Amino acid sequence: MAEANFKPIKKISVEKMEVKPNLDLEESYKDFDWESLYKQLDWLPGGGLNKAHEAIDRHANGDKRDKIAMIWEGKNGEREDYTF
Repeated sequence: MAEANFKPIKKISVEKMEVKPNLDLEESYKDFDWESLYKQLDWLPGGGLNKAHEAIDRHANGDKRDKIAMIWEGKNGEREDYTF
């Protein structure tokens, strides 16, 4: 089997990111409410939870199916948008 030749992944600084990540956990926790989160989930009979359904299926089958879920950007400026 031929050896794969991969280039290293470079980590960019937060300042250069187009969308800033949420790094202030204490601020996020201040307004976080488990009860409101529970109301947003589609629970299985008996109280079970299907993570794949919650993360993908319910969006793909709902009104967000045509909303962009992921953007791929190549180093030469190429861009591909993926919907649910």
